[in-house]
Amino acid sequence: MTDQKLIRIAALVGVGLAVPSMIYLLLLPQPLYIEHLAIFLAAIAGVYLGFAAMDGRIRNMILETTVVAVFIALAIVGLKFSLLILAFAYFAHGVWDVFHHPKAIDTKIVAWYPPFCAMYDWSIAAFILVYFYL
Repeated sequence: MTDQKLIRIAALVGVGLAVPSMIYLLLLPQPLYIEHLAIFLAAIAGVYLGFAAMDGRIRNMILETTVVAVFIALAIVGLKFSLLILAFAYFAHGVWDVFHHPKAIDTKIVAWYPPFCAMYDWSIAAFILVYFYL
């Protein structure tokens, strides 16, 4: 399988896995869905710590740790103040994923992960905006 085909499949899987997450969130009573969105965001951001640890370069560990801290802060602020902040944070995390492909950020990660995660993140951001604000 070519890298391009694997990347396209990973992106589709990201969207596909967002759907059960959305259904799960809809089944939760308010405000639990907000709490879960914040927890999901923090966990998703934390995945890059594992990639940075596998990479092993201190510079990348510092960068990824700093960015994870920013997303955890956004998750907390979104939890306390607004779903719009969480939607922005999910969108921004998708942008961060894109920066990892094609290697703008040189943390060593598997090629399929950035498109998978970006599409998941953007799907959840769109879900928040469409379901809760339109």
